[in-house]
Amino acid sequence: MQILNKLTIKHLLMNKKRTLVTIIGIVLSTALMVGIGLLVSSYLESMRLDVEKSRGSYQAMIEGINYQDLEVIENNINLSSSYYFAPLGFAKINSTNDYKPYLYVSEASSNFLDTLTLIQGRLPKNSNELVISEHVNSDGGLHYQVGDTITLDIGTRKLDGEEMEISHNYGLASSWEEDTTTFQPEELRVTMSKTYTIVGIVERTFYEDYSAAGYMAFSKDSNNHNLYNIYLEYKNPSKTYEYTEDIINNLNLEDLSSNYNSQLLYFYGVSQYDNINSTYLPLILIALTVISVGCIIVIYNSFAISTMERKKSFGLYASVGATGKQILKTVLFEAFLVGIIGIVIGVVGAFVGIYVVILILNRLLYDFIDIEFVFHVNLLYLVIPLIFMVLVIFISAYLPAKRSSKITPIEAIRGNDDIKISKKEVKTPKFINKLFGIGGVVSYKNIKRNKKKYRTTIVSIVL
Repeated sequence: MQILNKLTIKHLLMNKKRTLVTIIGIVLSTALMVGIGLLVSSYLESMRLDVEKSRGSYQAMIEGINYQDLEVIENNINLSSSYYFAPLGFAKINSTNDYKPYLYVSEASSNFLDTLTLIQGRLPKNSNELVISEHVNSDGGLHYQVGDTITLDIGTRKLDGEEMEISHNYGLASSWEEDTTTFQPEELRVTMSKTYTIVGIVERTFYEDYSAAGYMAFSKDSNNHNLYNIYLEYKNPSKTYEYTEDIINNLNLEDLSSNYNSQLLYFYGVSQYDNINSTYLPLILIALTVISVGCIIVIYNSFAISTMERKKSFGLYASVGATGKQILKTVLFEAFLVGIIGIVIGVVGAFVGIYVVILILNRLLYDFIDIEFVFHVNLLYLVIPLIFMVLVIFISAYLPAKRSSKITPIEAIRGNDDIKISKKEVKTPKFINKLFGIGGVVSYKNIKRNKKKYRTTIVSIVL
């Protein structure tokens, strides 16, 4: 068998043009298939990062837990990170926005403060320093600046005589009638008064709902509090729902409010209602299947012509004792050699090509969309195209190899099994001679005498 493999390598080297054409076909097919996977993978990662930017990187959050439960949750082995803020309450301000008459003041952990995007100044270093959202000035019509000292009367909101939980930044209760919005009157039960120095201004945070009645403001946590809102990031995001439910059940937190960053989890490939892989995988499989049909025919053409040219060699091999199985393996070995070279170059080409495409997209679409595309490799979307490509090469080589392995030594040496035609069938129409001359007549007869070879070539060109 080693001798046959050496002869196969020699055949490839002697027919460099044929070998190069086959490798180029595999390179282009591989680049196309892997490129599709890389595009989908990069798109999903870009969308995930965009969601993190707009909605945060946390996967789950729990509102209103006490200090003891906070310590237990922070020590959970499944967490990669956790951060929190402790709501102190609401403070009345002179906002020009009737829907947001409060500051929602909280003390936050250091890693929570690090999730804020600083515009001016710095982050708080103690509980007497405060950062406010630029939304307070732009939307509320106030003019707070870094270095200002403000005294806030902080307390709990009361609606219809009942206190509202300070763990949530509820919107104002209102009714709408005849183009007029009427707000239900609220009271503020002041529980503390505190003086802060504004040390920084940050971008409006995603922690603040659009319907919230209070602009969020944060100082640094320095004391133990009764209520905390904690945000959770897990080592394995795919088990977010399972891990969070375990925490809630083990600590008896069923009565507390909790929610999930469902849009982010969707791009991690996990959702309570749908899985992103169930959306994109079928689309990729359909696309790869359609492309595979074309690739098989194109690559099959090279192997079919190669086996036709080697039939006399196969006949000689068979005459000295080579079995049909060994001849089959010889052709498959040829496919293996050119396949390895073609796939490696094709994968490199796909990586370079898609990376360049993403750079161009970012340059062209910079002024139109607020999304920066990133190059990302998801092994799932890389392995599937490679599996398809291996199958394409195997099928393309196996079909002509199987046919060649069945031919008898005499037929292979004579080489007349592919040409089965009568004199009548090679009769040339007169218009061929008139249009193309004697060269056209010879070409036409050659095509008619070897239909199989040229039919494959024509189909390849069409595809």
